[in-house]
Formats: sequence, structure tokens, C-alpha cells
Amino acid sequence: MSLSAAKTQYQSPSEPAKSNEAKLLEYFAGLKGATVGQIESSLFGQKYFFYEAGFDKHLGYGRGFSRLQGCIKAVAECLERKFMCEAFQGSLKNTPRWNQTSNGFAVHFTADEAIKSSIRETIERHILQMTYFRDGWAGFNLLEQTRDGEFEMQRIVSRYSCSGYRAGIVIVRSEKFSGIAMGYICDLEGEFESSVRWRHAYFEAIDKISPMLKTLENGLPLGLQPIDKALYDWFLNADHKDLKFSNDLSILKLPDVFPVVRTFDLSVKWGLDFPFFAAHTSGENILPLVVSERMSKEETTDVIKLLQRLGLPPKIPSRNPIL
Repeated sequence: MSLSAAKTQYQSPSEPAKSNEAKLLEYFAGLKGATVGQIESSLFGQKYFFYEAGFDKHLGYGRGFSRLQGCIKAVAECLERKFMCEAFQGSLKNTPRWNQTSNGFAVHFTADEAIKSSIRETIERHILQMTYFRDGWAGFNLLEQTRDGEFEMQRIVSRYSCSGYRAGIVIVRSEKFSGIAMGYICDLEGEFESSVRWRHAYFEAIDKISPMLKTLENGLPLGLQPIDKALYDWFLNADHKDLKFSNDLSILKLPDVFPVVRTFDLSVKWGLDFPFFAAHTSGENILPLVVSERMSKEETTDVIKLLQRLGLPPKIPSRNPIL
């Protein structure tokens, strides 16, 4: 689908585009080679739209109950990836190679919202990895199990909280795959179990399976990076039918983290005519996204030292479900 008519096509009387959203789509449409693909899906009887936006090897994914909402989220994530690559060649170039991932990046029309999203994702990955690296699946409680059509779904929650946040995973199984797909959630403790972010986690998990069962409307293939695709394929095809969760419902506290957040005004950097900000969060006592396939022997040694400082076993799991 060409983005040159995105603003017009995705507007309707029931879903008017906001000024900044329209300008975002116009900017993306002006990038040479920018593309989008769409899949229409449903969950619990509610239709939603899954989008993939691509530009210059950067990919973003978005979903929403309207085409406009899904498209904007995908485009924003694609531009987030674009900025991430620029940052690792510029202001964040001293970041260790193994830690040059999208973890902790966020973009938004306001700096405040970009910062909030960046911190929340960073703490989400920290809690989930700390849980899995320490206890495996036994570090999670099963909150709910349900089914919708061919999909069997489980909501699991980490037994650990951190700095006022809790985190969890939605695990989805399909009869067409022997393994599992996962979506992730993090929210404040008082809002966690009823958080609307669980809905996103359901979509995220199902959307790792449904594109393999359908064809994108414009033929755009899924563009998973080789390492990520290998991990997805392993989790989808390896036997995960007997995961053992904890029956202990007590909540344990991890040491508080101290996020270091940097913000970037992309409207200035890219010469945009609308406000657009990026944020990146890190921290010395925060566990970055650990993907062993990306590490050299020296980097593996550095990560093991970090695990030990955080009170974790000095061993990197061969597979990390926090993708």
C-alpha cells in the first residue's frame, strides 16, 4: 500500500486524524521506499488491525482497533528504529555492541510520554529477565487461562516487583505450532492486574503467529532480523507444553532501579514541522536485553559479571524468552 494517500485513506468521520498524526504519516510517506502492510485479525470477537511499516531496513509494528491507529503505531516504531541506528552511530556510540538493541527506546509527540514509555519498557525487560534468569518459569504465577478460537492463552505474572512496577507475559499456543508465542506487559503495581496493557500483550503474542497463517494484503513479507527470527522459530516449534509455574502467590521485591534517561528532539534533528521526541533509558543496575547469540566471548564475560552484581547465577540461558 502506498503511503502517499495514507492521510486520506485512513481518515473517516468516525476516526479523524489529529494534526500531528497526519503530519507524521505525511513525513513517512515522503521517505523514499517507505512501505506498509496490513493484516486484519480478531480477538475475543473484536476486530483489530496489525501493521508492519518498513523503511531502509528499519521495521516497525503496530496494532489498533482502527486502521489509522495501527498504521500510526507501526510508522512511529519504524522511525524509532531509524533513530536508534543513528544514535548508536552518534551520541550512544559507546554502548557495548551486544547492548545495541531497541530496548529502552521510545518515541512520542511529547517528551514526557516518550520518557514514560522508555522507562516502562526498560523496567519490564529488567523484571522479566531477572525473574527468568533466577527462577526460570517457576518465577511466574499463572493468573488466567482462556481460549479464543484456535488460540489457547495464559496470563502469567512475575513474582517480583521493582520500583513500584510489576510485569507479566501472555503465552499463546496454536494447534498449528508445537511451541509458544509471547507478548509482554509492565505497569504500576496498583493498576497491573486490570491494566489495559494486557490487551496489547495478547495482540503482541498472537501477531507473532497470525502473520504466518495469512498473507499481508500488499505482499510485504515479515522482516524479522535473522537472530530474532531464529529465536521466534525456536519458541514456536520447540516443545513448551509443560511449563511449570509457581503456586506461591507472595510478591517479592527486587532492588529499586535508577533509570538514566536521555531525550532527543527529533523535530530539530530531522527538520520536522511537528513535535516528535525520542527517549532512551539505561542504568548501571538495570539488566539490558540479553541475547547470547549477539555476544563475543569477551562480551559474554562482561555480561556474566553484570549478572553476578545483580545477584543472579553466573550463567546466560541459551534461550531468552524475553524477545
